[in-house]
Amino acid sequence: MSDKSTSGPRYRQHLWLVAQRRVALVDHTQRRVALVDHIQRRVALVGHIQRRVALVDHIQRRVALTGRMQRRVALVGHIQRRVALVGHMQRRVALVDHIQRRVALVDHIQRRVALVDHIQRRVALVDHIQRRVALMTTQNVIDGPLCVIDGHTLETPRGNPGDSTFTLLRRVNWAQSPPVGWEAHAQTNGLSPVSVSVSDIAVH
Repeated sequence: MSDKSTSGPRYRQHLWLVAQRRVALVDHTQRRVALVDHIQRRVALVGHIQRRVALVDHIQRRVALTGRMQRRVALVGHIQRRVALVGHMQRRVALVDHIQRRVALVDHIQRRVALVDHIQRRVALVDHIQRRVALMTTQNVIDGPLCVIDGHTLETPRGNPGDSTFTLLRRVNWAQSPPVGWEAHAQTNGLSPVSVSVSDIAVH
């Protein structure tokens, strides 16, 4: 019975079915393994995609940082231009101050020149008065002894005028240099003391 059971057609059919089921199981296992490989590849792909996304985020952050740095650089350039403008304005103000000091110096020089002109006119007036006094004394216009020194007068004493020294623009000693004009007239006539100031002489 046992030999029949192990060698008969039913047994061979049974073995064939078992073999087919084993082959089917191997196929199923292989498909499962292939599925696992596929899932692993998908997981690896997801990881790769995630890394790519992280790289894109990193690049975007770098781009944002670059833009911020560019704005910072532009701000620094703007500040530098403002500082240069302030320096330029300070130099302009210093130039204006320098010009004002030069103008003040010119005004001071002009006032000094005007003062010199005034002094020169005064000196010319004094020279003119001295010339007129000398002319009037030499022409015997003033009747009487006259001595003018810086607006002050010396007087002729009665009696002996030759003992005194008289000054008219310069000192003259009657004993050494005999007078002429009104001085001689005063000497011969022995006139009383006479005082005449420069303001009493008309200047034409």
